[in-house]
Amino acid sequence: MSDKTLSFPGFPRAVRPVPDPLGLYFRAGRNDQVDLLNLIAAGDASCFGIVFDPTLVTSQKELRDQILANRLDAILDPRTQPAAMPGGYTDALGKLP
Repeated sequence: MSDKTLSFPGFPRAVRPVPDPLGLYFRAGRNDQVDLLNLIAAGDASCFGIVFDPTLVTSQKELRDQILANRLDAILDPRTQPAAMPGGYTDALGKLP
């Protein structure tokens, strides 16, 4: 058997590099902590991180610690845009630094 390599001039090739996939982030709601902790404990989160609500950050400390321990992104959404809208300001947002 011969070790010749055949070249095909019309053989398809990548013209430009494939872009990185879009990031998938979950927003942790008021009652989502247990479900998200189970997802992280399963070992295959299939996401880049979690977006946290600043008014719930103290009650979601365990989730935040697990996210950081697994080297995922923990993003704090300051909710400045909804606070600027009529009816968007709440006392809980007013207590944030």
